[in-house]
Amino acid sequence: MNIETFITALRESDSYMETIFMHGSCYKFAKMLEKLFPSGEIWMELHDHAVYHYNGHFWDITGKVTGLKLHKPNKEEIEMMEKWGFAENNYLSLGDCDGCGEPLILKTKQEQDG
Repeated sequence: MNIETFITALRESDSYMETIFMHGSCYKFAKMLEKLFPSGEIWMELHDHAVYHYNGHFWDITGKVTGLKLHKPNKEEIEMMEKWGFAENNYLSLGDCDGCGEPLILKTKQEQDG
C-alpha cells in the first residue's frame, strides 16, 4: 500500500478522522506515517502543525499538502509536539451539523484569539 492510499483509507474510515488529526493529533499522525513509511521525516509548519515529508512530498490526514511554511523541528519543538493531542485541546463535541455533517466543536478562548 502506498502512502496516499493509506491516508485516504484512514481518512474515509470515519468522519471524525480529519478533525482529530487536524486539531491536535497531527504529530501523532505524522509519527504513525513514520512507522509505516520509515524513509521520511517529520516537519513542522510554524508552531502549530506537523506533517510528514516522504517521497518528495509533504503529507497530513488531508493528503498531499503544499503552500505551507515548513521547517525541520528542533529538539524543543519536538518536545512540544509530543505533548499535542486532540483531547488536550479541550474540544467539546456537540454532535454533527445537520446541514453539512461536519462535527460541531467548541474551541478554547485562547485558540479563538489565535
